[in-house]
Amino acid sequence: MISSAYKFIYLHTPKTAGNSIQSLLLPLSDDAKTYHEDTPDFLRSSNTFEVIGEITTHKHVGISCYAEALGSKLSDYKIIISRP
Repeated sequence: MISSAYKFIYLHTPKTAGNSIQSLLLPLSDDAKTYHEDTPDFLRSSNTFEVIGEITTHKHVGISCYAEALGSKLSDYKIIISRP
């Protein structure tokens, strides 16, 4: 997840409350919450979402994706990582 306005990148580590953190940071980010087409309505409020944007390809994307897209501008961003 990336925010060009607030200059942060959040790296979602699986099984570290990352979905909750992403849900809180989402209004500040450049990305959007999406659901798979086959996700039933009753699951759309749970943790079955993806986070996708111009640079962010999925919610567990690694730093290399952002480094490739941003190049030397990567150092302008704070990196946030959740830990187990």
